[in-house]
Amino acid sequence: MRKLLTILLFLSILTLSYAWNDCPFGKVNDPYPGMCRMYIDTNHDGICDHSEPPPTIVNKFVNMSYKDLESYNIEEICKLYKIDPKSLKEKLKINVPNNTSLKYIVKNYHISPIFIKVAIAECIIEKNKNSSNKNSSWIDKIISFLFSTINLRDILLGWL
Repeated sequence: MRKLLTILLFLSILTLSYAWNDCPFGKVNDPYPGMCRMYIDTNHDGICDHSEPPPTIVNKFVNMSYKDLESYNIEEICKLYKIDPKSLKEKLKINVPNNTSLKYIVKNYHISPIFIKVAIAECIIEKNKNSSNKNSSWIDKIISFLFSTINLRDILLGWL
């Protein structure tokens, strides 16, 4: 019974993760009105949900509105979440001073606030993994899997 419940939980999380990041045109951060008629924006960030990662898991780690997030700079947000600024900048693929505001990064580097939240969450998870050298629990493995980049098209086409 316990195994069945675990499998059902895993499958439900897996199906939720494919409701996002599944743009048929392969677009990333597709802004309103979107490239196709499938535009949907359930998290109201001005980006098509099909072109961005799911926010539900991310919001458990970074529970802050986009407007509040943009009011911080890199150094402040890293102190708030106790993460390394260098690691955050690597995840965002930017090389800026630590006092650069997140609003500036969103505007000038065209990085969606949800991707900043994802990068912060990944840094938190990484920090927690490094601080505890114990075996990962199944919850950590699921979270790690959800934050890993999976391209379903490549997987399916690779098998054909």
